[in-house]
Amino acid sequence: MKLNKKMIAALCVCIVLLLLGEAYIVHRNHFASGVTGKKDSVAYTVSKNKFDGTVDEWCKSLLDDYVVIDQKKCRIGDQTISKYFLKKERNYTKKEMVKVIRYFTNDNTELVLQLSDGNYLTIGKLDKKLKSKQRMHTVTFVDYDNRVLKKEIVLEGKNANPPTVKGRKHYRFDKWDHSYEKIQSDLELKAVYKEDDTAISITVKSVQAKPGQTKVKVPVKVSNNTGILGMTLSLYYDDTQLKLTDIKNGKAFKDILTLTKSGRLKNGCKCVWDGQELEDYQIQDGEIAELVFDIPKTTDPGVYQIKIKCKEGDVVDKNLLPILPLITDGTVTIAD
Repeated sequence: MKLNKKMIAALCVCIVLLLLGEAYIVHRNHFASGVTGKKDSVAYTVSKNKFDGTVDEWCKSLLDDYVVIDQKKCRIGDQTISKYFLKKERNYTKKEMVKVIRYFTNDNTELVLQLSDGNYLTIGKLDKKLKSKQRMHTVTFVDYDNRVLKKEIVLEGKNANPPTVKGRKHYRFDKWDHSYEKIQSDLELKAVYKEDDTAISITVKSVQAKPGQTKVKVPVKVSNNTGILGMTLSLYYDDTQLKLTDIKNGKAFKDILTLTKSGRLKNGCKCVWDGQELEDYQIQDGEIAELVFDIPKTTDPGVYQIKIKCKEGDVVDKNLLPILPLITDGTVTIAD
């Protein structure tokens, strides 16, 4: 049969695809050399390292050992395993490493190592089947909002490796709500945070009053002031039960920032502080405002929230950079 140009081209493409497929299979399976089984003992060679003993003993020695993978090599403990490729090279810390938690031979009698992150390493061909017998448990680390930070498989009785927690605005990571050591069962651990006492904060103080009382003062204070030069705050309260009569500038801002308040003092009214410049010696913590309420005689006994809010960009420092302070609301408790 005479071949035309189209048939010759198609045949060439098929040959190239077959060769590429074979090369891929060889590369995928050639992670190490020397995994050959003798009946009782082998001198097992992984790169330049040797292990005298059975393949099963070598596998057991890897359990709970760290695995490091970079562009040039794959290393388990202090033993190098051929080449294993990732997108980029980097240095690993122990918390970023994974562990060998199981070994077994697959249907092709290839030795496979299961890693704590759920991935697998195929090492090479064996002449017998192997399987580890250790029990394993799944440990899941979640953030405050139940977002999964890390999930790993851990050998029973061994320790899990917690992830690095970046933290959240105005809070710092404190601890995990359960121990991640000597794991005995499947476990979920949640990140616990503490309020960051180094963040700038604005607090509305809580006070008590009686129906019919006038000029009830509710202080608003700032702490960890980094140098507020401008600020807009919105004030929210139940104006059917409380009557706001005045907002006064506090000692921490007086003679430094000018206070401008809404013409009508009611629920949702705004306060604006503004300045031209600020020297370091003028920056201080303390009272920034004094809210003055009258309590009508008809006010029902109870606890009434005094809330302040600000959006991103409403507070700026002396360099006109935005600040988002931590705000704590206050209350006015009315009792007979």
